[in-house]
Amino acid sequence: MTECKQEQLERARQLLKGAPLPAELFDDVEELLQEADDAIDELKVELSKQRLGREQERLQHREELEDKDDQRQELKVEMIELEVREAELLKELRLRE
Repeated sequence: MTECKQEQLERARQLLKGAPLPAELFDDVEELLQEADDAIDELKVELSKQRLGREQERLQHREELEDKDDQRQELKVEMIELEVREAELLKELRLRE
């Protein structure tokens, strides 16, 4: 539990202790406060999982883009090598003629 939530929960408990409430009602309110606190913790965990999932998706997408860019660069190099080879072959062909 975060320090802020603990302080808020403790303040709520102090207010309840000072109020003229039957012990049974105090226990019910205390239980509700604890349930609310647990629900908040569960939501925080779920939110963290969702954020982590989105971050993993972004990283995977970025890696895929980098891989495609690497492949594109490799193809450019191969294309240039083929163009050079073609020019060499054309030059050789002209020399033979």
